[in-house]
Amino acid sequence: MKKISVALLLVLLVLGACLPALAQASNGRFSGQSRGLIRFDAADGEGEEEGEEAQVAAEGEEESEQEAQAAEEAEEEGGASVSSQAHHGTSHRRSLARLTSLVLTHNGLTAVRQGHPQTSSICFSYKLSAPAKVAAVLSTQSRAAGHAGWHTVSRITLSGRRGFNLAHLSGHIALTAGFDRLTLTPTQGSQRTIAFHVR
Repeated sequence: MKKISVALLLVLLVLGACLPALAQASNGRFSGQSRGLIRFDAADGEGEEEGEEAQVAAEGEEESEQEAQAAEEAEEEGGASVSSQAHHGTSHRRSLARLTSLVLTHNGLTAVRQGHPQTSSICFSYKLSAPAKVAAVLSTQSRAAGHAGWHTVSRITLSGRRGFNLAHLSGHIALTAGFDRLTLTPTQGSQRTIAFHVR
């Protein structure tokens, strides 16, 4: 009995000495597991946050791409609009005919010098930078009550072509001695005038 009691006592002593170590080891293992779980949860949280940040960044990039595309389309439309206006302005400028080199021809000068020429004998030439309708007006100077004025003798419309043009007035009105002037005005263009003296 004494031997059994001694053996039980020894066993109890050994168990008493080992229990704290086992308890500490057990607590450390569970603590490590808990820390592992916490780290795992934190990793999940970080992953979710990184995913949300990546999604926000992707959405921002998509919006930036859409804005850039819209800006490019607006610029292209604006460029097309500007190009169309420039082309229209160029076409408009090209459509304006410039009249130059208006002179009486040799036959026209001869008729003027012979005296009392008819309007149909007034021949002249001119140049156009583009095809255009040209209004030709012959006016003669007259005096009334001591005041000089101009009145229209003949008016015709010519179909001018680009470059050199030769024409004459119409009608058989005899011009009296004095000063006369011939004015040519192309459609949407500047007029040109020459004056001459009828004998």
